[in-house]
Amino acid sequence: MERCGAILRLLISIYLVNYVNGQLISGNVLQILQRTTGFSKFAQLVVRAQLTRLYESPTSLTLFAFNDTAYNNLPYKERNVIDSYSVKDLADYIKFCTIPGNRLQTSAILDNQYVRSSDANVYGTRLTSGEMRDNLQLRSMDSNGDKLFINRKYRSFTTSSGSFGPVKFYVNGVEISEGTNRDISATNGVVHGLNGVMRKTSQSTAYGWIQEPEDSIQRFTQFTDLMSYLHTFENINDLSSPDKITTFFVPNDNAMQKIPLTQLNRLRNDPMELQRILQAHYIPNRAVFTNCISHNEGATNAKGLPITFRKPSGYNVYVNSDGVSAAIIEGNITVSNGVVHIVDQLLGFVYNNIREQIQQESTKFEQMINLGTETVKNSLVQPSGVTVFVPLDSAFQKVANIRWANLNSNQTLVDMVLRLHILQPNNMITISSLPGLSGYESRMYRQTLYSNERLTIYNERNETWVQGGNVKARVIRPDIKTVNGMVHIIDSLLGIPYLDLPMLICSDVWLLRTYDYMRRVGLKNYLTDRRFTAEKCSFEIYGYPQNYGSAVTQNTGSQSSQCSNCYMPQYQNSYPCNSALCANTNTGGDYCKQQQYANQQVCMQCNGGGTSQCPSTYISYCSNPANANVSPCNAYPCNMLNGMNTGSQSTSAYDLGFCGTTAVACDFTVFVPNSSAIDYFSVTNNGYRVMRDTPRFQWLFKRLILPGRLYIEKIGNGNHQMKMMNGELVTLTKNNDRDVRIYFGGASSNVIHMDEGATNGVIHIIDQLLFVNEDLTRDVSSARLVTFSLWLLLGTIFIARWLLRFMR
Repeated sequence: MERCGAILRLLISIYLVNYVNGQLISGNVLQILQRTTGFSKFAQLVVRAQLTRLYESPTSLTLFAFNDTAYNNLPYKERNVIDSYSVKDLADYIKFCTIPGNRLQTSAILDNQYVRSSDANVYGTRLTSGEMRDNLQLRSMDSNGDKLFINRKYRSFTTSSGSFGPVKFYVNGVEISEGTNRDISATNGVVHGLNGVMRKTSQSTAYGWIQEPEDSIQRFTQFTDLMSYLHTFENINDLSSPDKITTFFVPNDNAMQKIPLTQLNRLRNDPMELQRILQAHYIPNRAVFTNCISHNEGATNAKGLPITFRKPSGYNVYVNSDGVSAAIIEGNITVSNGVVHIVDQLLGFVYNNIREQIQQESTKFEQMINLGTETVKNSLVQPSGVTVFVPLDSAFQKVANIRWANLNSNQTLVDMVLRLHILQPNNMITISSLPGLSGYESRMYRQTLYSNERLTIYNERNETWVQGGNVKARVIRPDIKTVNGMVHIIDSLLGIPYLDLPMLICSDVWLLRTYDYMRRVGLKNYLTDRRFTAEKCSFEIYGYPQNYGSAVTQNTGSQSSQCSNCYMPQYQNSYPCNSALCANTNTGGDYCKQQQYANQQVCMQCNGGGTSQCPSTYISYCSNPANANVSPCNAYPCNMLNGMNTGSQSTSAYDLGFCGTTAVACDFTVFVPNSSAIDYFSVTNNGYRVMRDTPRFQWLFKRLILPGRLYIEKIGNGNHQMKMMNGELVTLTKNNDRDVRIYFGGASSNVIHMDEGATNGVIHIIDQLLFVNEDLTRDVSSARLVTFSLWLLLGTIFIARWLLRFMR
């Protein structure tokens, strides 16, 4: 019997050496590190720490190893700390990244799981979901048995087509790598790559850490002094107990110094109020890391009131608890009972009035208020019901080069801008109450002090936006309570457009495809406001954003269904198998390897771009005007790249040149198809034919461009005829502000966003191109353009009307 058991163990070991979970095994954990691309630094550290025997031994373990990119992206000081570790300290750090006695796969991870410390016997087996609990604490192999907190999150992104996103996994707030660099099975365990470098868990509890911070320049003496006036320490015990998991937001001394001494003295004498404030500062029973939360995600503080996180793109992470919004200025400090985040405000304590809050948030807006009328100033000191959208100081920099927008001397302009940021009394809005994934179609309106003009407020793409005076601004910090109202912090100045039409279009990631094609068909220069220094879209400098891929191939199931038969020879040379739509299926053959298709967007994006299927050499080669008449640059789609990366007028025969002068701009209204509209059009038979014919595709875009400015909100309901840039008549039908369509022949399109202003016009976003079958054969050889003299006249009339508007 013993002999049979030995044979069985041998067979199992042979199986593990060759195949585990469908993945070929290439050795033990150390060999995995040494043989897998991206782990060379961590493998070197294991050897230097003299831990080779541990990771070659048959003992089961789970290793979280940072990848080379994560190490190289560390600031020099932090890299130097790792490189300067003694052998003993380095070994302790690497053991900190290791869970002994199990093979933890991501498939077994749930969000915030928990294995009780008493379940030590669990470590001898592979963890199963049945053995998991909420708030997973896994103890590492280091000398202290430090806890690791593991999270599983569904990351959703919102588009006009719905929400989508991957499942991501985190350990101590650091993302576990996606794809082949996680769940790497070895003969003696599992390796997970990390996209960041974990900091060791502090042995202190959350409250103990703020009393004696480790390696932090932050100090919290004023907060701990204030809490010492509590009569009961129940909540402090929650933060001090190693057995109670918590997320603790703590204001540093700089934050506390913002509070007037008289207000602090009042708090010291009110233990009940102090208790409520302390409860606003922590989340019980959860360790919440900033990387693991989504924009607008909610939780519950110790008082049972909502806490909301905000992660606006390019800004800090913010937390709003009990009426106070604070920035997390240093976060993700892992302690023995959870995580600590340092914030710049005392949460739960409202003591400023509107004017005092503005002084703290925006120096330039406060200076602008000082230039305002007494009526505007008085509106801010009403006893209640005051709501102000406060632009950051950086918002004023955006309009610094707008010559006609002098906010120092133009009293009329100052008054208009101020009033656009202030709502009518008792017309408040709580941003956090907006539906999280509602989109523009669920927008809300509020009346401003400026001629009762409306602000439009809505959530879209995991952000909150406010649009007023034809300018769209991102809401950075909402719902800041004051003693007489509410403040919302925004990133742009309402009422003064600061981007011209091309830059306005390309600034929206969901319009990038349209911008890309508009410049390729020679329209970018024509729509440029020449009164400013020419700009380039950020993606022309830094490359396409990560989520620029085709909506057709990524967000729907259309590709798999349309391309399902492409593996059969009889279909490979017919549409869509011979098109870029099916290029990623590996069924349509060598489509993307052919020179003439190398620059099609799907071919550039397939398999991440830059592979043998997607040669990128043609893109840079054909972008040089000198190669315009050389194969493959003289054929579609490469012929659309001519001059696209130059700062001057394109050499393409189809470029329309510039409209306007450095003194007077041509104004346009552009109905901009979103990227999905372009994608869907490109995979139709007719779209495929039109987009191969540059003048014909240009004609379709001209059908969407109206000379002059048309603000949809300003026109009445009914039918409106528009004579477009190509001389054709397009009908706009407005039933109400949520039902607007444009028509040409039998084609129609919904206006899904309206009235976003540029320095030289206005854009409305639509969901379809206006294509009719006659476009395949119509004569598009002569472009019926409005003459420059007429543009000059239109521009002069507009400027005169604009000036009169502010002289009233």
